[in-house]
Amino acid sequence: MLIDLNKFTKVRDVIVPIIDGWGQSNGRKIFAHYKLDGWYRVQLGNSSRIMGLASPLEVLKTLEGQPFLRVYALGLEGVATNFDNFLRKGFNEAVNVNFLNLPIFEVAKVVLWEDNRFYYYEEDVRFQRELIKNLKEAFDKEQSIVSIKGLTPEIRYYWLLINLERQAFREVEKLTKLKLSEAEKRKRVEQFQNTFEGRLKKTIEDAGGEFIRFSKANKDTYLVHWKLGSQIVKSTIRDNLQIMSAGYCLNSSDRQHSMSSIIQLAKMFQERAPLYITRE
Repeated sequence: MLIDLNKFTKVRDVIVPIIDGWGQSNGRKIFAHYKLDGWYRVQLGNSSRIMGLASPLEVLKTLEGQPFLRVYALGLEGVATNFDNFLRKGFNEAVNVNFLNLPIFEVAKVVLWEDNRFYYYEEDVRFQRELIKNLKEAFDKEQSIVSIKGLTPEIRYYWLLINLERQAFREVEKLTKLKLSEAEKRKRVEQFQNTFEGRLKKTIEDAGGEFIRFSKANKDTYLVHWKLGSQIVKSTIRDNLQIMSAGYCLNSSDRQHSMSSIIQLAKMFQERAPLYITRE
């Protein structure tokens, strides 16, 4: 097989995203270990030369015409508006999106670059606007979304994640305001342990599952048996109800979830097919 050496010797200018010290253009890796993450103008020839940061217009022109996917904005992550599109490409339902700078309840067009990383392209101001407006109003008023029409598994998963983030933020905020003595901390820990089964049962039932039983696995983890429909799931959790192993296939994203979120997610998955149980 002949190697086309011209592509390594012919000088040309390209726009390339550099993340974590490297980027890629036309199959050629470009290393820039001391550059901040960003879009750069790069001159390629016998060697590569970083010419400077690319302008927003240069970036836009580079991405125009390339196939894009849509995601719901969630910090530096994007939640797929169509799970199947991402799963077929080997990605999870939520992915990291470089340079994403939109608030929640906004939709972004993203491009999968040849380095197998996602990059923010532009905001999509038309996609599901009425639905997203209704969701935002419900979120601001802390209302249920049960009566909202047009909900999809993707939007329900997004709703779940943004509510989990708000809940986590509030809990952290509370903790930063507390100054507890060691005796008080011990007392709260004991109360926490004494009511663990009750809290676990309530969490599972509130999320739509059926609590069966739990047992201690080791020092700070528990094996929980719960049921959804006709399927029994065995999950390993920490004493703060964070997941170690969901017990069904989550594409290695188990530890990003809580007891509540894996039940909500399981309900969505069961609408398409039975859960793929990983622990019998």
